[in-house]
Amino acid sequence: MKKLLNVSLFLAVLILGIALLVSGLIDGTAFVAFIVSGCLGVSVYALLPSITEFSIGGNSVKFQEKLNEAERITDELKKLKSIAVKTTLKSLKIQQK
Repeated sequence: MKKLLNVSLFLAVLILGIALLVSGLIDGTAFVAFIVSGCLGVSVYALLPSITEFSIGGNSVKFQEKLNEAERITDELKKLKSIAVKTTLKSLKIQQK
């Protein structure tokens, strides 16, 4: 299913580029730039799940580390939520069932 989506995205970029070229809205060099940038965009989209790190202007972003940090924070928040609920119930003197 994912491969079909990637192929259809590439074909859409190609068809749009050809339509713009035939209609005269872009010339040959703009067509080549459009196709190359479209191919790069589709490639990045296709490889996005396996990209673990990228760098922009010397600043590096590591996806796997951020994902692990987000999971750790989520687990801590779940623990804090259960503690808060238990404490609130105890302060109200309501028995848990």
